[in-house]
Amino acid sequence: VAISGPVALVGDSVVYTLAIALVGSAASHGVTLTTSVHPGCGIITGVPVASDGTTIQWGKACSDAIPGSEVQFAQSSHAKFVVALSTWESSDRIVNGQLVKLGTPAGDQGWFQLLDEMRARLTSGGARLLLVKIPPPATFSDLGPADPDAVHRMVLLDALYQRYTTLHPDVGLVDLAAIVC
Repeated sequence: VAISGPVALVGDSVVYTLAIALVGSAASHGVTLTTSVHPGCGIITGVPVASDGTTIQWGKACSDAIPGSEVQFAQSSHAKFVVALSTWESSDRIVNGQLVKLGTPAGDQGWFQLLDEMRARLTSGGARLLLVKIPPPATFSDLGPADPDAVHRMVLLDALYQRYTTLHPDVGLVDLAAIVC
C-alpha cells in the first residue's frame, strides 16, 4: 500500500514507544503522522482475559473508553489512512458477559464482529484502515525465553487479520515481520 497524505496511527504502548521516531521519519518523507495512544488498551472492545483466566483489571475502562476515543480521533485527524497497531488483540475477551476465545470458530467470528465495529469507528472520518500484523516475539531475549502461548496467540491473530483483510479488501494489511525480521 502506497501511503500519501495525512496518516493516523492508533494503538497501545507499542505505538507509544514507536511514536516519536515514526512521526519524525514520516515528516522527513513529507507525511504528516498523528497518533492516538492508549497504553494498556487495545483497539477493539471487550475485556481482555489473562492467560490464567482472570480479567485485566483496567480492561473494562479501556473497553468503555476506546470507542468514543477512536471516533473522535478518526474525525479530527483528517487522515487518509489509519494504521492500527496493538498487541492486546491476542488476548481472549469477555464480550457481553461471554468469554470469546481467539483461535476458535466462534471466537474468530466474534473477533470479526469486533474488528468490523473498530473499522467503522476508525474510518468514520473517511480514512482507509490498515491493520499491522505483529511479528511473534524472539525465541529468546534479555527477558528470557519467549512464552509459547504468547507466540501462538500472535500467530493466530496474524492469521485472523489475514483472513479479515481478504474478506474486506478495503482494509489493508502491513506485515511488520516481513519488514523487521
